[in-house]
Amino acid sequence: MGCHFLAWALGLVLALAAPARAEPALWAVKDHGATVYLFGTVHMLQPETRWKAPKIAAAFDAATDFWFELEEDVSPSLVRPLFASLGVDPAHPLSSKFSAADITRIDAAAKAAGMPGEMALEPMRPWLAATILGLALATKAGFDPHNGVDNLLRADARQRGKHIYGFETIEQQVRFLAELPVPVQREMLLSTLDDYEAGAAQVGEIVDDWAKGDVEALGALLLRDMNDNHYPVLYRNLVVRRNQTWADRIARQLHSGKPSTSFVAVGAAHLAGPDSLLIQLEKRGFKPERQ
Repeated sequence: MGCHFLAWALGLVLALAAPARAEPALWAVKDHGATVYLFGTVHMLQPETRWKAPKIAAAFDAATDFWFELEEDVSPSLVRPLFASLGVDPAHPLSSKFSAADITRIDAAAKAAGMPGEMALEPMRPWLAATILGLALATKAGFDPHNGVDNLLRADARQRGKHIYGFETIEQQVRFLAELPVPVQREMLLSTLDDYEAGAAQVGEIVDDWAKGDVEALGALLLRDMNDNHYPVLYRNLVVRRNQTWADRIARQLHSGKPSTSFVAVGAAHLAGPDSLLIQLEKRGFKPERQ
């Protein structure tokens, strides 16, 4: 769930509200004197949401090292030049890459997000259109990107003088998206439309599952469309491969032989499903334990 990965996570964000009080799932992996806590986050929240349950606060307090998808906060000054250089292609407009029926869907979603319509996205490559549309829909629905769990945890860790690391950089994420084949970029935008059109009926389910820490149900909902049956290439690129890379990095930390306590906070969808970060760690001989 997953961005912040700058497209897929924003494509899911409409379904990632939370009730006024929440206690999402937390795991711990221990080996060679090292402890790594694993926490699934949502990248946008409504301001009134209270999510930092005692067990999460205790793990946060105990950790000295913090790992996020991104080390730095996402800011317009960082992403604007990348979007301009890698995401705009007026010579090959968006409408040339989709069917008339898909353009109608894009137009409806864009208008629902408060944009003029599909024409506002016309000069963009599909990955950027998915990112912009997902963010606009989430903002229109009342979610604040500055109030996401990742940002709140990162700011708290920074204020306390903790060590902060990122699995990826903003430029890496943007370039990763920009270098995807056009058919896969199309999948990204279509997946964003699917999530938007699922609407309120799906929101309530995901709210409850995340709040209760029901990871199996959460994964079934978040990954229902993005899997080997619907968008297989997108799923492998945005979920599986990244989980594998992150698991390798965590494994090195656990095998370092140095006593340490780390807190890993990544999108909730990365800790759900058959290819989750937890499963990848199990394949490497570790045993994540639910807290």
